[in-house]
Amino acid sequence: MSSTPMTVRLERWTWAAAILLGLGAVAFLLWHIARPYPVEASEPSHILNTVLFVQGINPYAVPFHPEWLYVYGTLHNAVAYPFALLFGPTFLLHRILSCLCLLLATGVLYRGMRLDRISPALAGFGALLFFIHFAFSVTITAKGNAVAILCYLLSVVVPYAGRFRPGSLAAGALFSVLAFYSKGYLALGAPLVSLYLFFFQSRRLGLLSAAFFGFFLLASAAVVRHFFPLFLEESVLYQYYWTRAFHDRLHLFVVMKEVVVVEAALLALLAWGLWRGKKGSVEPFAAFLLAGSFLVYVAVLSPNKGNGSAYVYHLVLPFLIWAALLVVSRNREALVPRVLLLASVALVALFVGRPALQYGHGDHRAAWERVGTLLRAHHDPLCDGSLSESVRAAGLPVYDNGLTEGLRYVTDNPSVPETRLHKAEARAYCEAMTGKLKAKGFDLLLLYPEGSPFFPRELIPLYYRKVDSFSLWESFPNDFKSNIEVWEPLP
Repeated sequence: MSSTPMTVRLERWTWAAAILLGLGAVAFLLWHIARPYPVEASEPSHILNTVLFVQGINPYAVPFHPEWLYVYGTLHNAVAYPFALLFGPTFLLHRILSCLCLLLATGVLYRGMRLDRISPALAGFGALLFFIHFAFSVTITAKGNAVAILCYLLSVVVPYAGRFRPGSLAAGALFSVLAFYSKGYLALGAPLVSLYLFFFQSRRLGLLSAAFFGFFLLASAAVVRHFFPLFLEESVLYQYYWTRAFHDRLHLFVVMKEVVVVEAALLALLAWGLWRGKKGSVEPFAAFLLAGSFLVYVAVLSPNKGNGSAYVYHLVLPFLIWAALLVVSRNREALVPRVLLLASVALVALFVGRPALQYGHGDHRAAWERVGTLLRAHHDPLCDGSLSESVRAAGLPVYDNGLTEGLRYVTDNPSVPETRLHKAEARAYCEAMTGKLKAKGFDLLLLYPEGSPFFPRELIPLYYRKVDSFSLWESFPNDFKSNIEVWEPLP
């Protein structure tokens, strides 16, 4: 019988399983960054913002509103801009930058765990688990998730590494503001650090941290407002009214049912640590970050069913891993934590890796080439926003950039004042699109069965006839398929 302790064998099995799953995640990542077509429906809208910057066009200027509506932050476009000038604003470029930011975020989380004296091996395992979660997600696409997560983690780890000295607090606040300009809710880092310092360390330092954050946020807002007049309006107010359209308090239970299953082992580790008392304790900073981020998610963000479980994974997962690994670190010789670590890999493999590897590897180049062929045969089509990059690449006018659909959450929303969000211009744009449809001004419609955000679906058959339909796939979520309908003007 082997004399190797069971804890050592479990550690080896856990590492073997995690490395194997990590290799699968890398293969999945490499496959998707090379696809020359969208792998997620909103990817083209993120590309188009960079395209406009490269062309010297300000997408947040009034003349380009509302057709270039963009309700997200633009930090990832700013990061991509110098490279896009050299290599072109392609899917490949944006995805490579997302993956690099994900790798950097993984390193930042590793550094944070090492600051709490978690061993290099355990911290490495936690960082790998973090990377696997996000490598199988839309974080590897052309969206701004990865750079926002990187700034979010930097905003808490940099002050912690600097022992909360004023310089590190200023740097953390700056990273938090940068996160705001990519994903607004990930600006939470500096406020969490400020609250932690105020209640558990030093009120003076807590107020100083908050002052840094407030100053950088207000100063940057003034500069951004001057150069990009509609940026804050679109990324804050439009987002607010858009998310209100998907508001559902019961959505929290839908998300928790998923998250509790996938992260059951990590949650069990925390519960076991609490049961163990002082021996299983978690460092106060990690515990505060975990509790604070989760409470903000529950109180503020959970009702938005339009974003699925992304909020909770972006905000909470890094600190859940950090806190769980602290429990293991404080109980290295105990058997239960080792079993639960192995279980955590198994659950992620079963509920995150398996669906992605099973469904998300189809090569749908032929279907997207068909879209290009149709576009090249016409000169003024109206297409669904998910096709907007194909439309632009064909040198045709883009009427829906993929986020222009947000207009309907303003034009049809009585709670939006007539004087806010350029509501009259948004309504006029929709009316112009409807008028052009009735005049058969579009020589082709490429739309999903639900139609266009600019006019009722019932209008289309009155002026156009459906001549064909074909399937388009997107890897996220899980090889999602939808039919594109091809319409031509009636004689």
